[in-house]
Amino acid sequence: MDERRHYTAGGHHTVVDYGHFGVAAVHLLGDHHRAEEWLQAVIDRFRNGILPHGCGPGGEPIDGPTFWGFENLWLLHFADALRNVTGIDLLGEAPARLRLPLNWFRAHWTAARKIPDQLYYPPNTNILLGGQLNVNSPVLLRLAQQAGDGRLRDVALTDPRLGRLFRFGMGVKGSTAECMISYGPYAYCYYDPDFRSMRTRRVTSLAGRFDMYTGRFAVMRSGHDPDAAMLCVSGYDGGLAASFMDLHVQWAGSPLLRTISAFEAQPVRCGSLPCVGGQNENVAKLGGLKRTKDWQRLRVSSRRTEHEYWISRGDHPIMLVALRRRPRGVRVVKEGVSHIRLRGGDALQYDAEPWFRANGGRLRIRFRLRGRANSPRVLFNAGNGVGGHFGTGVNTFALFVDTDGRLCFSVQSQNSNLVTVYAPGTVGVGAWHEAQIAWDGFNRRGAKPWMEIALDGKSNRLDDPAVFGEMGRDSQGLASRKEPRTFYARPNTALAFGGSIQTPGVTADCDLSLIDLRCPGRRRLTVDPAVGLGPETGGGELAYKLNPVDLLGLEGDRARLGAGSSVVELISVFGCGLAIRKEEVPYAPPGLAAGSLVSFLPDATEPSTRLVAGAAGDILVLAICDSSSKSRISWEDDRFRLSAGGRAYSFEVSRGRGGLLRPI
Repeated sequence: MDERRHYTAGGHHTVVDYGHFGVAAVHLLGDHHRAEEWLQAVIDRFRNGILPHGCGPGGEPIDGPTFWGFENLWLLHFADALRNVTGIDLLGEAPARLRLPLNWFRAHWTAARKIPDQLYYPPNTNILLGGQLNVNSPVLLRLAQQAGDGRLRDVALTDPRLGRLFRFGMGVKGSTAECMISYGPYAYCYYDPDFRSMRTRRVTSLAGRFDMYTGRFAVMRSGHDPDAAMLCVSGYDGGLAASFMDLHVQWAGSPLLRTISAFEAQPVRCGSLPCVGGQNENVAKLGGLKRTKDWQRLRVSSRRTEHEYWISRGDHPIMLVALRRRPRGVRVVKEGVSHIRLRGGDALQYDAEPWFRANGGRLRIRFRLRGRANSPRVLFNAGNGVGGHFGTGVNTFALFVDTDGRLCFSVQSQNSNLVTVYAPGTVGVGAWHEAQIAWDGFNRRGAKPWMEIALDGKSNRLDDPAVFGEMGRDSQGLASRKEPRTFYARPNTALAFGGSIQTPGVTADCDLSLIDLRCPGRRRLTVDPAVGLGPETGGGELAYKLNPVDLLGLEGDRARLGAGSSVVELISVFGCGLAIRKEEVPYAPPGLAAGSLVSFLPDATEPSTRLVAGAAGDILVLAICDSSSKSRISWEDDRFRLSAGGRAYSFEVSRGRGGLLRPI
């Protein structure tokens, strides 16, 4: 505590750690000789970090949208205990800390006309992206009363489960019990029967962006009434993940899209997002948000694509989803030593299933680095991250040249155990090198895992059971076991060579003259530049994956989707070789070691239906509008016209840099 009393970081996890310790210190005042010392350290931590930096400038929960209710409840929990026992009023020192979270809530509240009494509420039932009202109503009640906001106080009081225990719908690992917590009863403590609303006009913008540790999020509305449409884009910067890229659409108060359980997205749920050659564009960096008289527009940048999201203002809303493939930075050079030249952050991409097996294998790669870099330079990658540097921190393989020039082979397990082996010597820029890595004994009980790496014929091997099995100390630094645990590592992405599969900032210019991957039980992958790129998929189908709540029908280039009582059309508007297909996605259990396999939610383990809207070219434009709007599409060259709801809009499509769609 003493070391960190002046740390400035805030957020949910900080409040949980220090707030609960602070409540214990308050309880021990007068009974333990160090309690006052502990309490002062917690107070300092709140004043230096949790109060000034506990939420973002828009009131957003910076650890992720699902933490809105939790972080504010535990803040109140400690602050109230401190004031009631000692008279110290931390909240009075930072009154804005209680007002700001209401801004985030207003932007994400769906203005539901009526909320039924349900034990479990699906995501986005009445609050976008975060927990639903049954999680947040006690905190909302307190914050709204504190701010004198009668409207939001009434919203809290409409929760039919206000005052009850909250049940998560998931099991407690290692038992048959359900995880639950007593958030609800705080409402009895917070309710103020003498509350009087302040007559303050509060205007909520139709669009807003919110910054969190995992990335930027944006919300756009067609209006403020209950029949309005809402479009949300969740960004992901490539680090620790609460979620990957996700497009969510709310229509007249009901969700049109949802997240699903899918192996490809572990350790999080799978949203609606672009993909190229079958590989999801998990990373999405949100850019400019523009508002005009008729439209709101958001620009987004991903690994292989650029996208734009448009929503019209007013009645009969229309949404446009536009996707453009980035130019490839791949060229085969036949002069001298035949090689593949990679530049501009591009990498070769190959499906994993036919060639790769995480249990064991061997890779030989011949490479040459070009230019200088201040970050690791990845030569081979599988999984969402590069162990020890960036990414989700689970289920990753990476071969890379570290910043000190050493060649490193790292594997990070499902339990976040990072195992690394370095090759002798260093890698020189501009010189050809040959690297080999090998591994075995993963994902099998009783096996003896090992890893090898060689650079230009000189090798190192790591086969220490204590390292792989987390003996002595585990990946959290806690006292662990005497018998080694099984080393589980199962990447769930495509394979990348000459760069990372999704992780930004670790791909640099290089040349490859040989790739030779051999895994038992899989086909051998050999890429010889003299022959070509082989089965490379980085230039494959440009598509958008969408997870409908209710798929009512699919015919040609149109799909009918249900959102509550509304029927909404998804239309392929512009692109070459447009097609929409349906696919079934099998259920996949949580990908984190701490996750329980037990679920109490109905149909939790059933497969999900997904739509894939694809194009054979480099441009894909989709439209979403109400089926009653009688939409019509026409296009010629690089222009299209969309008529719906008595209005007509024309756009020009740009195939080059800059904006993707331009109203004309």
